[in-house]
Amino acid sequence: MSKRINQEVDASFTLNHYVNLRSRVINLTGSVDSKAFRRLDMALTELERISSDPIIIRIFSEGGNAEDALALLGRINDSACPITTEGYGQVSSAAAVLLAAGDHRRISKYCFMMYHEDSLKLEGRISNMRSELKEAIRAEHIYNLAMEEHTKMAA
Repeated sequence: MSKRINQEVDASFTLNHYVNLRSRVINLTGSVDSKAFRRLDMALTELERISSDPIIIRIFSEGGNAEDALALLGRINDSACPITTEGYGQVSSAAAVLLAAGDHRRISKYCFMMYHEDSLKLEGRISNMRSELKEAIRAEHIYNLAMEEHTKMAA
């Protein structure tokens, strides 16, 4: 398949399988990564274009990258539409802040959450490892402040 056709298929799959335009529901499933940001951004943009009515984001995720979670969090916070987040099954690690981000939050009785400090696998030059560690500590601090902002828990 050509790159253009792949992009069209991916865009079609994203809108058809991750968002219900009629019920204004976005399903955020799988890993929290740059692809999840692209899907969420595309869905929110389309729903915001249609109206300013409330949007529901249903989350089922094992988590992922803290920096990517902050990008998704920023996009959710920037929406002019009221957002309700719902947790189902596993909502862990980087996905926890996304559940916390909703104007209204709900979880199913079968939802479980896990929140932990970040982890790194470092190798290479010591100067590069120091830089990576410094950046990871900064991102974790921002993530913890975001959790504090959206919950009653201290960073």
